Amino acid sequence: MYRKRMARSLFTCVLSIVGIIIIFSIAFYRPINKVSNKREATAVVTDKVVKNSSDQGRYLIFTEDEDGNINTYEITDSLLAGRFDSSDLYASIKVGGKYRFEIGGSRNQVLSWYPNIYSCELIETTHLGQQEGKE
Repeated sequence: MYRKRMARSLFTCVLSIVGIIIIFSIAFYRPINKVSNKREATAVVTDKVVKNSSDQGRYLIFTEDEDGNINTYEITDSLLAGRFDSSDLYASIKVGGKYRFEIGGSRNQVLSWYPNIYSCELIETTHLGQQEGKE
């Protein structure tokens, strides 16, 4: 009887530790993922929105590159990258502009994670941007 109770307690303890490790891994994976795999991407901004859910909003930027690939990026502050100006960066991006973005992270459709934009440089204003400015 005592051995069964001891084995059950040990199993519960191990299961709890594994659960805690999984929860912490998920919690720390996202911030680390956002600053990993930094690279450049050049694309035309086709739209931008603020996606509100619960008590937080996310800045999303929709783009199309020269090969016709559609990509969605987000702009969020990052403690690990030392960047806290996401609102200013979002405001500086204009629909129709062709930009060179510095991005990091990867896309995860299941968790609705997008690569994060860290900086951008306007390369040119496309026809779409000129039309938008005239309206």
